[in-house]
Amino acid sequence: GACGLAALNRKLNWQLITTAAHSTAVVSTVVVMILFCSSFFSLVFDALGGKELITELLVDLPGGKIAFLIVSNIVIFLLGVFLEFIEICFIAMPLLVPAAQKLGLDMVWFGVVMAINLQTAFISPPVGFSLFYLQSVAPPELKTIDIHKSALPFVVLQFTMLLIVMIFPQTVTWLVSLAAKPVL
Repeated sequence: GACGLAALNRKLNWQLITTAAHSTAVVSTVVVMILFCSSFFSLVFDALGGKELITELLVDLPGGKIAFLIVSNIVIFLLGVFLEFIEICFIAMPLLVPAAQKLGLDMVWFGVVMAINLQTAFISPPVGFSLFYLQSVAPPELKTIDIHKSALPFVVLQFTMLLIVMIFPQTVTWLVSLAAKPVL
């Protein structure tokens, strides 16, 4: 699609293709390195009993499932404000999933809750990554503070959606349950 648009605008040339290929290679290399390092971290962490310790701490929180959901949402939100999606998914989420499974949470629902939470973090001032992306394409006369203020209603909407999905899990699970039923 991007190549087609560039060709339509008569901006497709060999230099653009090589620059894009180089950028793609750099990003892919970084992602693979993060995956490799997080896998190595996870292996060492597991071998030292860290994952079991974290799982037991989360499962034994006073308040059970509700306490686990509150703690995991706070942790993921705070990480999401300062880190990117890849680091959180490869390092933090593997620490939460075993506890969620032990507590009997629906994994599809838990994944959706964490995804909404991350999306909220990514648009939350002052550090939300999406705000920086928006700032990079905004006109120079648009100030950073204006972008941050304009994100606040969306943060409220995201938190509202997060609460709805947490209070009414069937908003997520009903479609999956329909798909799981055998067709007669």
